[in-house]
Amino acid sequence: MRIRIACMVLVWLASATVTRADWGVNQNQDLEWLVGDAQFFAPRDLSDFDTKPRANEGVFFTADYLHWRVTPPRDSLIGDRRAADPGRLVLLARNDPRSRSILIGSVDPLLLRVQMNSLDTSWYRVEDFGGQDFSLGWVEDNYGWFVRGFEMHGRDQQIDGTDTMVAFADPQQLLRFVTPPDPIFGGPADITYLGVQFEDLKAELETRFWTVEANFMYRFRTHYGDWLEFFAGPRYLNFSESFDVRGWGGILDDSWWYTDAHNHIVGPQIGLRYFKRYSSWQVSVEGRFMPAVNFQDIRQMSHLASTGGGTYLQGATSLGGQWFEISPASEANPFGEFLAPLQSSSNDSAQETQFSVVSELRVQASYIVTRKINLKIGYNLMYVSGLARPTSMVEYTFPQMGIRENDNNQSMFAHGFNFGVEINH
Repeated sequence: MRIRIACMVLVWLASATVTRADWGVNQNQDLEWLVGDAQFFAPRDLSDFDTKPRANEGVFFTADYLHWRVTPPRDSLIGDRRAADPGRLVLLARNDPRSRSILIGSVDPLLLRVQMNSLDTSWYRVEDFGGQDFSLGWVEDNYGWFVRGFEMHGRDQQIDGTDTMVAFADPQQLLRFVTPPDPIFGGPADITYLGVQFEDLKAELETRFWTVEANFMYRFRTHYGDWLEFFAGPRYLNFSESFDVRGWGGILDDSWWYTDAHNHIVGPQIGLRYFKRYSSWQVSVEGRFMPAVNFQDIRQMSHLASTGGGTYLQGATSLGGQWFEISPASEANPFGEFLAPLQSSSNDSAQETQFSVVSELRVQASYIVTRKINLKIGYNLMYVSGLARPTSMVEYTFPQMGIRENDNNQSMFAHGFNFGVEINH
């Protein structure tokens, strides 16, 4: 699509170099109706700047490269806050001989730890994004229209953790085991809760967004060298983000969960653009505002303990045997072996609706190269509210993870530069 647009512009520019003799009077008159006087490469008429310059009329086109910085989601724990109970000790079983020394009748208390969430998303930073912004329109006298669209290329960030503790809610009481009574002295069985700690963990965040709009425009002519344009029309903004986490080692060895949030934001937009010429320069200020409805689509897939076990604990039996495997006692291992939970998969989705506000501000200066061509540079601000961002929407529950549907109201702020060209505008 971008190549097609570029080819159309090149053909359009090339047509402007054809003389009246080549085209004939009628064809040239048609071209002048479309793009004004059709002299794209004519030198600047400085007399215009000394009297009363007028805005160009006809078809116009702008193209910009965008270099913006985008804020990350708000800080969220990787793990369940309520399950991180400082008064509850757990056994952090790992593929380590030190984790296998369970005494007959009880668990060595030196192996017990407080279950915490040792990593959060505060490590995600403001990231640089690149993108393109195109607009195409037409204006004659005071009336016109234009369409515009821009895309910010997806960027990803990754957090790496070592020996990362992730607390999971365990409503079915499956992350625990029973140590049998002492075969000599008797006594009650001991219940030991299992903690979740990944030897290696990677959490990747990818953000991407794009928009398209169509506007009707009315142009007000004011004093010498300036004019004002009011525009209004429908706009669509797509803001998507994915949160992909994978962990290796521990009781849930080789686990992953992937949460993807799509925000489909639709609403009526209004805007103003003000232009002022100073000799060879044209300065403009442009603002947009849209109250909108955000149709959110959140999807999640997870697979916990995909290796099906591998952490061995001596002298253990299980509660809820449907989730744990017990290797029977043998001559080599008289107490039996406790294996990590069996594989657990989940696939969830949610659709929510949220009120969103989209606002933009652009200030830019254009250097008038020829009568129809300007080179420009500007600075942009953009704010979007009411977003579903997946880092805070993960429900850390074993064995079935889920989506926190109520935590779907975050915001995004972006700012940065634009560099481009405008033709007949």
